[in-house]
Amino acid sequence: MRTIQSLGRVLGHVLAFSALTACGSEPSDGGSSDSSATTTGTDTTGPTTQGAASSTTSPANTSSSGAVATATNTGSTDAGSGGGGSTGGGTTTRGELPALGCNTELAVSSGTTPQVVSDRVIEYTLDGEPARDHYRVAILMFDGQTTPPEDASGWSHTEYTPEMVGEAFFNDPNGVAAYMAEASYGKVSLEGTVVGWFDIGAYTAPVDEIVLDYETYAAMALDDIDFADYDITYIVAVTDTDELLQIGWGLGNSVQGVYPMGIDYMINSWFWNEAGTRAHSSTALPSTSWAHELSHTLGLTGHAIGLDCGDQIVSTECILAPYANPFSIMGAYIYGTHQDVRGKLAMNFVDAAQLQEVTASGSYGVCPLETTDAEVKGLSITLPQTLTLTESEAVYDRLIIEYRTPIGFDRYLERLSSDFVTEFFPAGPLDHDGISLMLGYANESDSTVLMDVHPDTEFTSSGIKVSGDGGKYADARLRLGETVTLEVLGLEVTYEGRTTDGGVMVRVTYL
Repeated sequence: MRTIQSLGRVLGHVLAFSALTACGSEPSDGGSSDSSATTTGTDTTGPTTQGAASSTTSPANTSSSGAVATATNTGSTDAGSGGGGSTGGGTTTRGELPALGCNTELAVSSGTTPQVVSDRVIEYTLDGEPARDHYRVAILMFDGQTTPPEDASGWSHTEYTPEMVGEAFFNDPNGVAAYMAEASYGKVSLEGTVVGWFDIGAYTAPVDEIVLDYETYAAMALDDIDFADYDITYIVAVTDTDELLQIGWGLGNSVQGVYPMGIDYMINSWFWNEAGTRAHSSTALPSTSWAHELSHTLGLTGHAIGLDCGDQIVSTECILAPYANPFSIMGAYIYGTHQDVRGKLAMNFVDAAQLQEVTASGSYGVCPLETTDAEVKGLSITLPQTLTLTESEAVYDRLIIEYRTPIGFDRYLERLSSDFVTEFFPAGPLDHDGISLMLGYANESDSTVLMDVHPDTEFTSSGIKVSGDGGKYADARLRLGETVTLEVLGLEVTYEGRTTDGGVMVRVTYL
């Protein structure tokens, strides 16, 4: 990960410690990140049958700080529920529960119509009415390679044309415009212009110099576009260096004196023609990083982090694993691609009532994160006592819970129940159903930290993005019928059951 010092109002990457950072290079699939994050510990058990509770019970884990956290599942599908203790006290799981008002629909992009304006300008005009938040995007493409990038086809950061970028970004059902329409519940639409390639000669300098000198590169396009017509600019470059740099600036920056302007840099970024390969970056086109950085530009400053506690669930001695949550585009985006519910609140995709504040014991309903209803999409549970991590000094004052289902851009949850997961999780395929438990920061950061409620099961070290993410966090979520007792947080959480319209009921108990 590269730290950018003198880039003005850089809102792209704020981690737990509020440093301004760049996402930096994307590692090749199967490799490790340059963020120097490591994860250790173990992961989940074998497959379970969706709709039936497992009979396995994990033992209590006691930290040096005196914290006890256990996940137990000793329930059935009979009606009624009860609280499980840290010693594995029984819970029962209710059968299908009454509807919450959850929808089953996904928002879809209306698409655009391309028009070739000149030999290097293609305009993409929105079909239909603009959404509530409509953005015009300028994609400027700079060729710094010895071999022209348009001479090849296929995928890699060296092999794509402006037409391929425009179609992938604006019109592909797996592209950035489609992703943002779905993730925002139809509140965001995109149209714009692709301009390129601009020949900048064989470029071998450090790629962050392009970021530092972005005005010079933007000036190359002044004969082709008027920046006053655009809200967001992508500066896309391929160079003769091996460095990759991907960062997003928030709205409010200027290009050629024009405000507001968000800037996203995709320098030597991977390009994909097809979504859904085994590569993590292919879950959204042109690559997932293009949508990740745009999420920053649209107001989400944080990331989806992992909590690494070895063979424990949570204690003061845990460490943070940057980008490790595999269920979010702001993390490792292996099994899920939507932003988490806290991030969607920061982007104004959900309102405050949809991230329901919880301050008392009780059962609470949550609808799937992906669908277009206006119901509750997550719980923000106030901790009776804050948690401070010894090493990072990060302070948490809430537990955030969300529920996902394998549809749309979150269909990659089905990887958990296929042979995909076996490369990283030796126990084999898992039930893809579960609820995520994430810590929320006391300083109002919109980063979240995923807890692994099954920390003592085996995973391989190969990883996908950061070593261990694809295995360690494969079974991080709480399964149907399970109770997790988090004494250091003063809470107990039970995944009680599913509702007839696809939602879930979660029991929260203050200890």
